[in-house]
Order: sequence, then C-alpha cells, then structure tokens
Amino acid sequence: MSGSPEQSKKMTPKQQRFVDAYVGEARFNASRAVIEAGYVTKNPNDLGYQLRNTPHVRARIDEILENETLRAPEILRELTDVAMRGLDEFIEVTRYDKEGNPVAARMDASAKMKALELLGKNQSLFVDKVEQTIDVEVPVFSIRRVED
Repeated sequence: MSGSPEQSKKMTPKQQRFVDAYVGEARFNASRAVIEAGYVTKNPNDLGYQLRNTPHVRARIDEILENETLRAPEILRELTDVAMRGLDEFIEVTRYDKEGNPVAARMDASAKMKALELLGKNQSLFVDKVEQTIDVEVPVFSIRRVED
C-alpha cells in the first residue's frame, strides 16, 4: 500500500508502516499500529494520536480509505445478495496473518447486514428526512404608529 511519489517523499518508512498497519492488521487502532510499525515508545496511545493526525499521514490514510471503501452501488448489490439468503446461512471469512497462515472466522448474515447498513448510512443511502433549500424573498415592512 505505497503512496503516491509526493506522499512517499514526505513519509518516513516507519510512518508508511504505521499507515499500512492502521488500515490493515490494527483495524484502525492507532496504538496497535504504532507497535506493529516498530516504534519504541512508552505511550503508544499518544504517539498513535500524533501520527494519525499528522497532515501527510492523515492524507494517506484518507486516500486508502477512499479507494477501498464500498460505493453505493456495491453496497446495494451486497444488500441484495444478503437479503436473498436465508438468515440461517453463515458466512465464513478467511484472512491471513503476517506469516501467511489462514485464519478463518464465521459470522452470521445479520452481522454482515448491520455492517452494510452502517456503510449505507455513511453513504446517505437511507435518508429519512429530505433537506431542501428554498430561496424566498420576504418583503420587509416598516410600521409606524399614526397618532390622531
């Protein structure tokens, strides 16, 4: 997950490892990403916060998330796929750890539906309220009291 040449020049190799760990194995846990990137610190929480909020590091994280986040049509396709299954079906997900060993996890379809629902809300697919902006000219009157 290397960055563009401009961003790579700004980031140190450790910062790039932090970004890779943050969006990868650490699953958005900055403290864990600090440790996985090889930083030696007494307080990984503080360093993780600092790294995550460093402008060029944050820009790289945002770029990766933008490229890897499901878009509205993909979410709707997944929702349709899951909606057509029986709730008694299970999904098995296999990931690989750092050494390349498969790690299998089973989750029920309702957990996947919840994740897709949250992604859909993030993409504003399910809007309960409609916001409208209307330009209206309102005449302003001046009222003066007329005395007899």
